Formats: sequence, structure tokens, C-alpha cells
Amino acid sequence: MKEVFKRIEIIEAYSPEALIAHHNWLLVGLRKFNNNKDSNATVKISSLSPHYEHKYLIKETWKKSDWENYEYEENFSHCIKDGYFIVQRATYEFTAFDEKCVFEDKSGAGYLSWFNEFLSTNIGYDDYPEDGADYVTPKTKSQLEQDWINSWKLNNFDKRSGYNIYDDGPEPTKSELEKFKKQVKKDKEKEKKEILDSWK
Repeated sequence: MKEVFKRIEIIEAYSPEALIAHHNWLLVGLRKFNNNKDSNATVKISSLSPHYEHKYLIKETWKKSDWENYEYEENFSHCIKDGYFIVQRATYEFTAFDEKCVFEDKSGAGYLSWFNEFLSTNIGYDDYPEDGADYVTPKTKSQLEQDWINSWKLNNFDKRSGYNIYDDGPEPTKSELEKFKKQVKKDKEKEKKEILDSWK
């Protein structure tokens, strides 16, 4: 068995306890995945790093109306300080081992997707911690590009066609994708301005 993939994952939550609970849930899935007889692949998840703070400037992240409607001040008072919404982050290392990489692109990233799909279908979320964590690991260039393509497909999806947009939908041309990117970026700039203006 040789190492076929390694990646540092970053997770984010409202408390250190939620980070630990998410990591423990992963370890349960890890043991079941490695005992799965349908594959020679095994995965390893390192211990969780010490947690650290990450700050979001409130008036640049939420519209005032959303902030008030969702009662952030009341529900997350422990996360708010000096105009910032403070969350906790931590990292762990995900490593996959196999006789050889079985994925066509040979990057090995498919092992992470495979493991996550296994968690979803074989572990489920019934026992997932109530206060879980989100992944904030930066995506690779190819992942970002695929996200753009999937977003374009979703935006142009005709519900009457009946196909799976991600597997069977038409691919955008280069010019179509560039036009879509420009529009999305323009919309985001508009949204950013609306957020700032809402606090005036």
C-alpha cells in the first residue's frame, strides 16, 4: 500500500467543542470505511490541531435586516466582539492509501470524495453533532473551475428537460462561461454594496 492522496482540511464552527464533535464523528466513519471489504483502499485522519480564531467583520458580511431577523446578537453573543463575529477553526490531515491510484486523473482527490460519500450513505447524519462544523478548505483551481461550470448549468437548467444537470447537461462554451463569471462577479459587488449600505 502506498500513499495516493494527502490534504489538510480546515473546519470551522461556533465553538471548540463543535470542532471536536465533528472530528470524533469522522473517526467513527473512518473505522467503518477501513473495515469495508469492497475496497483495498484505507484512509487515515490525523488528530485535530489546536483551535484558533477566525474573524468576520459583521457589517461587511451580513445585511442589517438579516442580522436582526436571525437574532445573531441573542443566539451567538459568545461569538461577537468589537464588531466582529468570531468563529473557531482547526485542521486535520486526511491521507489515503492504496496499491495504486484508481482514479483517472491520478490526483487522488477522488479518495476524499469517496470517503465523504461513504459517510453520507453508510454513516448518515442521525448521529451527527447538533452543533457541527463546516469545511472552509480552499479549493484547487480545477475545483473552482468545475464549480463555475456547475453553477452555469444550474443557472441555465430547463426543468422540462429531465436530465441530471451535473452529469448529462450541456457544457458551456468558453465565451458563455466567461460571460457568466462576469455577471456573477458583478452581482456579488452589488450585494457587497447593499450590505455596507444597510448599516448606514
